[in-house]
Amino acid sequence: MRTLIALFIIILGFNPIGLFSQPKLNELVPGKVYTQNIIPPIYNTEEMPENYVKDYITVPVELELKVDKLSSNINESNVKDRVKVFLRKGDQFEQVKVHSWKPGAVTVLVMSNKWLTNNTAVAVYAEADDVRTNTIFLEVINNPTVAPTISKLNRDRVTVTNEVAYVKIYGSNLGRELDMSVKFNGIAGEISSHDFMGGWMDVWLPESVRKTPGIYSLVAENTFGKSNSLTLIVEKPLIKVAPIAKAPKPQPSARQQKTLDEMPPKSKTPITVYGTGIKVNLSGTTTIAHKTYLEEYISELDQVKKVENNLTIETMEKVSIKLKGSGVEKVSMNHVKLSIEKKLRALGITGDVIIE
Repeated sequence: MRTLIALFIIILGFNPIGLFSQPKLNELVPGKVYTQNIIPPIYNTEEMPENYVKDYITVPVELELKVDKLSSNINESNVKDRVKVFLRKGDQFEQVKVHSWKPGAVTVLVMSNKWLTNNTAVAVYAEADDVRTNTIFLEVINNPTVAPTISKLNRDRVTVTNEVAYVKIYGSNLGRELDMSVKFNGIAGEISSHDFMGGWMDVWLPESVRKTPGIYSLVAENTFGKSNSLTLIVEKPLIKVAPIAKAPKPQPSARQQKTLDEMPPKSKTPITVYGTGIKVNLSGTTTIAHKTYLEEYISELDQVKKVENNLTIETMEKVSIKLKGSGVEKVSMNHVKLSIEKKLRALGITGDVIIE
């Protein structure tokens, strides 16, 4: 009996509880991604040599690892020290830092210029307190080289609103975030959460669209062309009000009318109208490609009226972004702040976004 127990311990790697505590990697989300080896036209400029662009333009893809049997005392404060994630493809190998954590799952950023340049699968596994999980492969599929097709919306009618609002678009050949854009009668909307491989994306309605009743033609576009169009109708809210009888307007007497006629005209003092919108100030350091891209991205966000780009060019990227709103609701300010924070994470840029 003792011999059997000793053999059992050897099989488990001298860890008698290993059979019951070994973490198991169940799923990768997403399990499939497109190759990210096509440089969008925005980066193909005379100021940026081709080699520079290839070296510095990368698309960080958030990859969630769903893991069973992580130690119960692993938490947000210690997960980066106790959980390690590894990627392998051929001779290429890297330990990637844990980006975020929640019970039963950790998230890392997979950099496109290292791992997604061709359609070879990427092996992914983790270690929790030096105990290794099984391996799961991230499937990499060649990016579609055709125009997108959009099939339907989650709703084709919305009511005029001052609040931020979005529509979910379903389709195929959606490609990648840097290539993809969506426009409503030519007005660009902001793509929020999405799963291009799964065939859907959430798009925030531009302010001028959600506030103006009308019929809008919605079109998606990538590097290879424009999609078919779908129709979105923005409607006025239905308000039923009981008719109110108007009292007759009292007429002045002859004496009152004479007095009114003799009064000097009132001076017309001009009324100063202050513009509403969000002013954004960019400072810090970034690459030349990201300096241009950030300014153009932020300037298209809802209610952003002015962008002051004071970024300087360095290979080390650290930015500070300040938002100042005039006549803008808090929910809209927060939406712009979250959108910029998400874009910084996607580009792998360290920085703070502050509402003044």
